[in-house]
Amino acid sequence: MRFLTLLVLASLTLHAAPKPRGWWRPPLTYISLDPDDWSIRFSIGMPPKPTTNSAGGWFFDFPVHATGTFDDCNTTTCVTPGPEAVATSCCESIHYLTVPYVTALPAGQSLKATIDIATTGNAVFLHQTQPGNCGAPATVRFFVQVLENRHPPPYVMIAEFARWWSNPVALTLQDTGGPVVLVAPIDPSQWSSVYGRRGDEDADTLAGFNEAMQNHDGIGFTFGSCGFGHGVGLAAGGTARFTLTDLRVE
Repeated sequence: MRFLTLLVLASLTLHAAPKPRGWWRPPLTYISLDPDDWSIRFSIGMPPKPTTNSAGGWFFDFPVHATGTFDDCNTTTCVTPGPEAVATSCCESIHYLTVPYVTALPAGQSLKATIDIATTGNAVFLHQTQPGNCGAPATVRFFVQVLENRHPPPYVMIAEFARWWSNPVALTLQDTGGPVVLVAPIDPSQWSSVYGRRGDEDADTLAGFNEAMQNHDGIGFTFGSCGFGHGVGLAAGGTARFTLTDLRVE
């Protein structure tokens, strides 16, 4: 009887083992600042999570490339780490940083983030992770995502209205001299889709925007330039730390 009891307990233990965590689990109804709830995605040379900030929130350090440009890495292809493995540039860079969040983003309110970027040395932000990337400054901007497939792997990166970016609201990556507040209204004219179409362009984009704001799976930030999530790293000779101390809807 004791042997049978041990077998039952072992079976229950096996069935209760936690599932591997992707960025889409757990589905939070509040915006968490716990770095364990956030995921750094599609990013070569980066850890899977940001780091706890002693004053609250989290931070990460931009990855530093060995040279002053990405010319030696933007023509090669690597597979990103993690369950959402995709082919991307081999340049050390951060692309997406998201938290699972499923509460509706109401029209008339705004996403507000308190961000501090502190640099040392000659901090040059590189975003040319692909040949022909534009020369606009490197930026970070808000991001809202709908899962296109809720079974792993969940992210197929195809549907036009599954990803939305704040546009034109963005923060140029440079030393901010202290905390700054980035604000993006939940307004279709202030967001664009995968193909760069504004949420208020026509009836289709408006419907796609409204659906995403009501029924999304995650929010966060992406880093890039003309390609909003195509990645940003640092040239050799400087460092940069990105700290988030507040993110809210109001």
